[in-house]
Amino acid sequence: MGEAIRHVIEHARQNGGTVTHGEAIALGMSKSTLRRRVAEGVLIDISRGVLAIPGAVDETGLELWAACSKLNAVVSHQSAAHLHGLDRPRFVKPTVSVPVRRSKDLVGVTVHQLTDLDPDHIVELDGLPVTSPERTIIDLAAVLRDGHLARILDNALAEKRVGFDVLESLFASLGRRGKPGTALMRKLLEARGSEFVPPDGGSNAVSF
Repeated sequence: MGEAIRHVIEHARQNGGTVTHGEAIALGMSKSTLRRRVAEGVLIDISRGVLAIPGAVDETGLELWAACSKLNAVVSHQSAAHLHGLDRPRFVKPTVSVPVRRSKDLVGVTVHQLTDLDPDHIVELDGLPVTSPERTIIDLAAVLRDGHLARILDNALAEKRVGFDVLESLFASLGRRGKPGTALMRKLLEARGSEFVPPDGGSNAVSF
């Protein structure tokens, strides 16, 4: 194995199993060699401009890595809820958010625009930038039915994955008239209040 491909694989291992075409070329691989390594199965072409080491992560993880790398995106909404253990996996496309929508998104990935996403709202999980549990729940209010979101919220409070005061404070800074999900999130928070006692029993407290 050549020196260049060793550098590329090492770089990919340090970055969740993925590497962009530009990074591979900067590490010394020519375009023709890159195409040959993909044909040989040494690297997998997972999207236009992004490669991965075979078996590095599952298919959904690869798509999230590709989206974050190519779009400078953050894992959000349903995908963030899954990574945080707030919700069970469902048959939804990998979901990320960007501050500015681009003309070309990735096939198979849902891309939202969040213009109010602050660095403090982002944490790192498995090397991926992911919206915090509190921010994730607030964002989910724009895409989930009220019953589903209520169960996620109650379970998160019961398991102490989120704090009510932190969630309420964050919502106060983000909620505004006309923003999708604001009315639903406000209703759920007002129905609970700071004295709300969530169901006991951790993950068994609420059935999804």
